[in-house]
Amino acid sequence: MKEIKKILIIRTDKIGDIILTLPLAKVIKDNFPNAEIDFLVQNYTAPIVKLNKYISNVIILPNSFKELFSFLQNAKYDIAITVKPEFNIAFALFLAKVPIRIGTAYRFYSFFFNKKIYHHRKKAKKNELEYNFDLIRPLNINFQPNFHNVDFGFEIPDEITNKVKKILNDYNIDFTKKILIVHPGSGKSSADYPINKLKFIIDNLSNLNINIIVTGNHTEQYICDLVSQNKVANLAGKLKLDELVALINLSDFLIANSTGPIHIAAALNKWSIGFYPLVKECSETRWGPYTSKKIIFTPSNTNCKHLKLNDCIKNQCMNSIDPENVFNTISKLIKSE
Repeated sequence: MKEIKKILIIRTDKIGDIILTLPLAKVIKDNFPNAEIDFLVQNYTAPIVKLNKYISNVIILPNSFKELFSFLQNAKYDIAITVKPEFNIAFALFLAKVPIRIGTAYRFYSFFFNKKIYHHRKKAKKNELEYNFDLIRPLNINFQPNFHNVDFGFEIPDEITNKVKKILNDYNIDFTKKILIVHPGSGKSSADYPINKLKFIIDNLSNLNINIIVTGNHTEQYICDLVSQNKVANLAGKLKLDELVALINLSDFLIANSTGPIHIAAALNKWSIGFYPLVKECSETRWGPYTSKKIIFTPSNTNCKHLKLNDCIKNQCMNSIDPENVFNTISKLIKSE
């Protein structure tokens, strides 16, 4: 194999997907120390990738196929790793004659890749992060990830952290006390825990000697308002994505559904407390936070695992998670830390 100078990782979906892909950068860098590692993403997830110290350049997905092809043709990458294949990306890589094009094997357009990975992620036999590492095996990298050896590469600039601290000072956050974040919204790719039960948990946790902060984007303002009360700092719509990462880094615990922030918390070695359905393709096995510091609550309705996600939502399986048990478990964790 000739000297590898430029490698492109491509992942253009959501925040959690990006987080579970970031550890590839460190392992690739270890094996190709002289190579430039770039990452192609959508614009809204770019601030997260820019915090990764192993990535040289963050490339925003162009708006048109012509622009994408032109970029790839001029960039002269030696290797491109398409973590979640899309037809236009696979075709552009092929037309641009990127020498090593890695992707999964079971798409109708997989012939555009010349290094194929034969796995079925829909079987959900392991975590998404572990599936991602399969994609670098054609590079003779046989790294076996576990909860203790992956490096998400986050390096948060002081100016971002200081800006978040200033915001928290405006909300009278006491930095001598533990900080618990609740992120009630989700990307709607899974089944969520009912808001009224989450509010019960927050109301009870607010009686403990801790700071509680609710987070969400502008579109989640309504549900953030629903679970907030006087003792809770509601930061919905107040933070940029890199500022949310800095906030989570300042915290001790995070409660969320199966959504991006729970993966950020895991990547930053914070306690990740999540609600997951038993439906196979949305389960903790496939999409759980990649950490040993986690507590995951699942429905007591065990038939849920045999259903499709829409059936799980229709049958309100997540409603069977007992909020008192959740509160008691989290309360014990906080007191033990």
